[in-house]
Amino acid sequence: MKDYYKILGVDKKASEDEIKKAYRKLARKYHPDQNPNDKGAEARFKEISEAYETVGDESKRQEYDMMRLNPFAGGNFGGAPFGRQPGHPQQPNQGPGFSGFDDILNFMARGSRQQAPARGSDVETDVQITLEEAILGTSVMLHVSPPGSPPKKLKVSIPPGVSTGSKVRMVQEGDPGSPPGDLFVKVTVRPHALFTREGDDLHLELPVSVFDAVFGTEINVPTLEGEIRLKIPAGTQGGQVFRLKNKGVPALRGGTRGVLLIKVSLQLPEQISEADRELWRQLAARAASSGREAG
Repeated sequence: MKDYYKILGVDKKASEDEIKKAYRKLARKYHPDQNPNDKGAEARFKEISEAYETVGDESKRQEYDMMRLNPFAGGNFGGAPFGRQPGHPQQPNQGPGFSGFDDILNFMARGSRQQAPARGSDVETDVQITLEEAILGTSVMLHVSPPGSPPKKLKVSIPPGVSTGSKVRMVQEGDPGSPPGDLFVKVTVRPHALFTREGDDLHLELPVSVFDAVFGTEINVPTLEGEIRLKIPAGTQGGQVFRLKNKGVPALRGGTRGVLLIKVSLQLPEQISEADRELWRQLAARAASSGREAG
């Protein structure tokens, strides 16, 4: 007697669903349409169909299992499949358990005629944020209208450290498809009134009066996170740059934060009296005399 469970590769206690899945898998593999002119595959296909015709039917399976326990009780297992009458061979595209073998053939036919569902197109949209938002991170609400779908709102998290041209990817929020495309949010950072940005560094031009530069002082300096006190040493020159660590832009993917570079620009009094001009002339003459003596 043939072991139909072994032919299908399932346990004798397998469920009806497990038997059906095993049969379909093997039938697809060995079907003559998939293996033209392969006699071995054709024989294997017939054997698989024979096994499923028996153990795939509940009543026939019960009789088959009883015959396995008592092989001398008679029956017709192991030659023609159980229930098949001599002279009436089973059609190769029939099988119990579903509407013949047609659904497997239809499955393969559909696969050959149709392409896999197309992935939806990616979509790009633009947002503008402030320099403060680029440094600290922010969230923006977008209103999107995918083709063929109702409009919806999306909350997009903008990470700290983005710059103009950075893109935030929203997976499967693009055009519908299988799967949907992605939505790319392109960031533009608006110019700032005080600060300019170069990479992860910020630049600030700081006006300092000529008197504070000569005598030295402490001055409030703006940063994007509030004011700080900066010491201006006596004798500070115009164009001198002070470098403040970790006051620039955070690295987008983590790591060291940029610096704030503060460039001093000397600021002269707006109004100078004639008496003050005379004092400036005396200072200029003294400076010129000191220069000649040094030379």
